[in-house]
Amino acid sequence: MRKFFCKIYEDKKALAASIVLGSVICSAVFLIFLKNIGPAEHKVPGTDYFDRYEPIANNILQGKGIMYRGEVLAFTAPGFPIILAGIFGLSQITGIDRLDLVVVFNIIFTAFSALFLFLAAGKIFNKKVALIASLLWMTYPLNLWFLKNPNTEVPFILLLYIGIFFYFSSLQKGSPKIIFLAGLFLGLASFARITGLFLPLSLGLLSLLFLSGSRKKRFLLAAILLMGNLVAIFPWMVYSLSKTGSFISISREGPYSIVAGITWLSTVKAGGVQLVLPDDVSALIERVKTADLSSGAKLGQFFGKELIDRPVAFLKLIGLKLARSWYATSQQWWEDKILLVQSIYLITGIGGIIYGMRIYKDRIKSIILLLSIIFYFWAMTFVNISLLRYLMPAMGLVIIFSAVFIDYAIFHLNNNSLQKRR
Repeated sequence: MRKFFCKIYEDKKALAASIVLGSVICSAVFLIFLKNIGPAEHKVPGTDYFDRYEPIANNILQGKGIMYRGEVLAFTAPGFPIILAGIFGLSQITGIDRLDLVVVFNIIFTAFSALFLFLAAGKIFNKKVALIASLLWMTYPLNLWFLKNPNTEVPFILLLYIGIFFYFSSLQKGSPKIIFLAGLFLGLASFARITGLFLPLSLGLLSLLFLSGSRKKRFLLAAILLMGNLVAIFPWMVYSLSKTGSFISISREGPYSIVAGITWLSTVKAGGVQLVLPDDVSALIERVKTADLSSGAKLGQFFGKELIDRPVAFLKLIGLKLARSWYATSQQWWEDKILLVQSIYLITGIGGIIYGMRIYKDRIKSIILLLSIIFYFWAMTFVNISLLRYLMPAMGLVIIFSAVFIDYAIFHLNNNSLQKRR
């Protein structure tokens, strides 16, 4: 048996196929035995699906275009409804229930996410760390939770990890083709979920510091990365311009999202549940509700004044939103249990960051870039509604560092065992 697994481990194609198959098996086990775990409300699609994604997908399938309530879609990235339209079309042909088919595609998307996480981790560290990371990701319970419903995170994470794999490949090879593919897939990811919109720009700027070669070559590669991103989102720009006469980016929620992310903390959730907040933070949220914060300039003025006049309340609010990004749910369901699960991955992840910087000093640039992507999604979740589901794409990257910690621990355990035998 050991020889059999060693043979698979040494064969690239067999190992890749095994990761995909292993993920499918883990997903199947979860859906058979653990699908109904959690609050009853989590067993059905969310309101976004029924209110927005399904109607838009139906419009696309009927040839009406990417329309939402008779208008061109403006407040949601259109990639997910397009994917749903394809699944719905296949449902009509095969006779398989729509939502059942969505689950099938979720399993497939998740399996290939595990594969590309493995490939990306291998580019940054080594094959052993990469394999541990893929095993952790395919068994990560909060990742598996997304399988049972139509959630934008599932296709988004796959496209994101493909883009990240190509990006770290380009760091090693400096290939224009590879970095173009990185930009293309990162752009397609933002096309599926708005939170990825500014990641290519962020990585483009960091490329000027971390890519190898002359300054001219680094500028060229950063430009090609952004070009690939533009190619992905350009059709939507043209479409929105032709339909509305003005440019609509992938989403234009802007200041509204920031305000909603703050006021959400004091909103009464289903069943009358409400987050217990310090009095000064509650007062700050009430001021946010009544203030005119319809532009970036007004937001800056308001928060600048709050920081000067009431710094303690302002810093408490920031700390609360930063912390809740790692465990919070939309209706505050099971947050204590989620925090317990998350603590395992976060503690090992932090340990992996510390050990990774000590052990892999020759790859410090790649480690910093990987951390920058994690912090990017943390920042995007912070400015939006601070929910774990928005931070899920970064959890796979945190898990890479957990894998570094586990690999380091196994190495030391083996060494200690050998020394005792001697």
